[in-house]
Amino acid sequence: MADNERNIDTLLKDSWNSFRAKLPTDISSLQEPKQALEKFVKRNAKAVIQELQESGEALMLLWKLTSTGSLNDEEIKKLKEQLTDIAKTLPALGIFALPGGMLLLPILAKSLPWDLVPSAFKHAPDEEKTSDAPADTVD
Repeated sequence: MADNERNIDTLLKDSWNSFRAKLPTDISSLQEPKQALEKFVKRNAKAVIQELQESGEALMLLWKLTSTGSLNDEEIKKLKEQLTDIAKTLPALGIFALPGGMLLLPILAKSLPWDLVPSAFKHAPDEEKTSDAPADTVD
């Protein structure tokens, strides 16, 4: 048994040393993906904040509609757009909550004929050209 334990110990040490030899010694190559991830998170965080602000505006418009009974044409348009965004988000949250939904949601988002992405996450082509961040937001 002692020979088996030594063989296992030697095998583990050799495997570990082989693994360590394959690791990059220079971590500067890891900085580029880190920066890309930071840009991705910052841009999507801005979109989440924008979507929350738009939802707050929609809430105020609904409050105004219930209290005064009327909205002008521009306010009606904003309210419809925001309620459409909310209606797009709810099925996505339901799919995400299912077991395996984290894997299923991106597949369904690409294959469904309608769009599950709220308007705040869609970037205009002009905005992407002027931005130095890569175009990898949730589509």
